[in-house]
Amino acid sequence: MRPRRLADGTRFAMALTIAGGTAVMVGAWFDGYLQAVCLELGGAVLLLAPLVLAEGVVTGRIGRRVEDGVAEALNGAAGTPHPDDTARIRDHLVDHLRRSGQAWQAMTADSGPFDLALERPGSRIAVAIRQTPFALDSATVQRLHTEARKLGHTELVVISLTSPTDLAEELALHTPGLTLIGDVADLDARLDNALRTAAARRS
Repeated sequence: MRPRRLADGTRFAMALTIAGGTAVMVGAWFDGYLQAVCLELGGAVLLLAPLVLAEGVVTGRIGRRVEDGVAEALNGAAGTPHPDDTARIRDHLVDHLRRSGQAWQAMTADSGPFDLALERPGSRIAVAIRQTPFALDSATVQRLHTEARKLGHTELVVISLTSPTDLAEELALHTPGLTLIGDVADLDARLDNALRTAAARRS
């Protein structure tokens, strides 16, 4: 579920909880029929609040999976960016590493679906640059991660020239050794963070 939709659902559930609690408290000040109405109404609303929240969470999860599956089907085998885009990103990364004086060596990847390999003693990072017709799906990211592990890379950085799906971002967030960069404007900072993490893991 997108953060905004989740926040909206949470706020609505909180509003129902407050309304239900208020109705119950108001009912304590009355007697007879009016008290019964307030207590019944407040109790019903209090019971409804967690159901509304749960429905929003479940619907959001299903929606994310559907969105991700549709993106995977529509992308198919696509994913190779225009050579000029690949060269531009690669040159930028090499130049950034040179200017920052880091000990990583950048070289063209000799195997696998990767565009660049960053190496230093004990660490080898595969860099994949992808541009898909639709949002980059989690299955593509997972396949790249599996291939990187098979080839002996300790880390994988995926640079997506199109926005990734929510499920792809969540996968990267919860998979050690995998960094997904969907905002090229934030490329340097995200790459530096990935390099620091890789170095820390090996020390």
